[in-house]
Amino acid sequence: MLAILTHAKSFIFSHKIIVKIILFILLFILGTTLVYIFFPVHEDYVPGSKWYTGVDWKNSFRPATLNLYSLRSPYIPGTFNPPWAFIPLLPIALLPADLGVAVMFTLNLFVIALVAHKLGAKPLAIVILLFSPPVLLSSFNCNIDWMVALGLIVPPPIGIFLVLVKPQAGLIIALFWCYQAWKRGRIRALSILLIPVIMATIISIFVYPTWLWQLFEVGKYNYNISLWPNLIPLGLILTFLALRKSQIRFAVLASPFLSPFVALTSFSITLLGLLPSISELFVAVSGLWLVQIIGRWMIPVPW
Repeated sequence: MLAILTHAKSFIFSHKIIVKIILFILLFILGTTLVYIFFPVHEDYVPGSKWYTGVDWKNSFRPATLNLYSLRSPYIPGTFNPPWAFIPLLPIALLPADLGVAVMFTLNLFVIALVAHKLGAKPLAIVILLFSPPVLLSSFNCNIDWMVALGLIVPPPIGIFLVLVKPQAGLIIALFWCYQAWKRGRIRALSILLIPVIMATIISIFVYPTWLWQLFEVGKYNYNISLWPNLIPLGLILTFLALRKSQIRFAVLASPFLSPFVALTSFSITLLGLLPSISELFVAVSGLWLVQIIGRWMIPVPW
């Protein structure tokens, strides 16, 4: 009887997981369809445009990823991410550009919402997060901040690849995992975490030697909003708190303040460090909206 009950519980649990996966897929298809119909996915960005989507996807990530199919370098002007960042984009790049925009837009929102949920965020906090300027801009631009966010909820040996897709948002997270690995298992645990990503980096440099050079040129672009080096002390304090308290949320908060380059979209990840606190998130998002209103408006609008 006990064996039957155990089997029944296992079946019910598996059934619930399957139902959740199906529901997630259906919602994703619905979201992609709505974006495709109601957002300007067919419009190409031109300087001065106020209502657009997909500028990063159409101008950078899609052509860079398509280059991989013809064994050419993905490092066209405007691409700076490590080579493994383009691998998850391979199937999406085969879609028509407009449909790819809708998929990337929806994927960014869905993954960030999922990660926020996994980090303990309540529905209200998830709504506040999704309507924050960084997440909206990342979605409209069809950037790949969702990869960094996903890195927070997968095992660190995989997550380190994802958070390093954008070092300005994930470098201190990687450092935090290194410190935790060292405390847990010294050299052996640290080797399991670092050797794969180090080998991938070395191979990447040999295959695409211009990659690192382009990475150092990213700061010249006009969407850099970093206050480096003025906020280095804040970044160091947050890093110390992360290591001292063994709380990754401080590491998530620290990275942008230690980087000489950071775009508004990268703060999509930083805001995750405030979860599950609704009040802290609300104050931060309100401040970001205030900056948008009285400063340089960056969110696309249809008017």
